[in-house]
Amino acid sequence: MADWVGLTPRSATRVKDACASSGVALHEGIIAIASGLYDIVLVGGIEKMTSLPTERVTDTLATAGVAGVLHTQFQPIVSPAIASLTFTVNGLLMILIGGVGTLSGALVGAAIFRLMTFYLEKWFGGSASFIIGATYIAIVLFLPYGIVGTWQMRRYELRSGWRRLLQPLTHLTGRK
Repeated sequence: MADWVGLTPRSATRVKDACASSGVALHEGIIAIASGLYDIVLVGGIEKMTSLPTERVTDTLATAGVAGVLHTQFQPIVSPAIASLTFTVNGLLMILIGGVGTLSGALVGAAIFRLMTFYLEKWFGGSASFIIGATYIAIVLFLPYGIVGTWQMRRYELRSGWRRLLQPLTHLTGRK
């Protein structure tokens, strides 16, 4: 971008931070001026969601909105603690337990994780984290696509198995 605008040979920094790249770039520019490193900075950002089909963008943004609404029921106050490593790992565990790539997997994973966390902490106290970790390892070993993902795959395998099993019978009845 610096080349395109004609700012070379001046220094340029590229910021990539998923959906927050423009905000992080602006923050970095403010810090650079406040620290006295630069007197003037130029910050720019490009929205890449336009390269996706409209239906996919709408579904993605609607899902993010619903997740935000549901999350405010759990964490009504926004603070820096919301970006903690524990919060991020918990979200990742919810998705991986339920199944990556499916909305229903994320919902099932969130429900199972929250219920498991609540009851295990109630029953086992400080040992709950160890049990949750062991449960997660078991799920990864025995259900590598998560609960919903594995269920969907097994359902497909069962259907194809039934088709193969019933295929000789279709020749006898004349139906397909």
